[in-house]
Amino acid sequence: MDIDTAGQSSSSSSSTSPTQFLDSLLPQLPTSLHEQVHQLDIQAQRKLWHQLTNTLQAFLSNPESNPVHIELYDKFVKGLAAKLDKRRLVEIATTVAGQYEGGLTSFSEWRTTPPLPLFQHHHTLHS
Repeated sequence: MDIDTAGQSSSSSSSTSPTQFLDSLLPQLPTSLHEQVHQLDIQAQRKLWHQLTNTLQAFLSNPESNPVHIELYDKFVKGLAAKLDKRRLVEIATTVAGQYEGGLTSFSEWRTTPPLPLFQHHHTLHS
């Protein structure tokens, strides 16, 4: 997993809007998931963080969305991380981490690995 600094994240998000990014995912996904992608965009624009988190978790739980998990996390979720419920954000990050080659097999394994780049800026997540 690449480590992004705050400056890198904001510069990459300035080149593509969230709507453009989400639209770019559509060709990689079956049409059955397109409505959820559109809902993510609408909910982000309207700042409906709870609903967006629900839609995001439903989307990520569908195996057909697996090919875009990492890109969605890196280019969309990271930009919204401060707005999302921290417990559910950890669940999302854990789901996405499973998509990496040799992904995490359990929560206990996740807790013993170096923190995801997202958590380097959010120190309140320590238990």
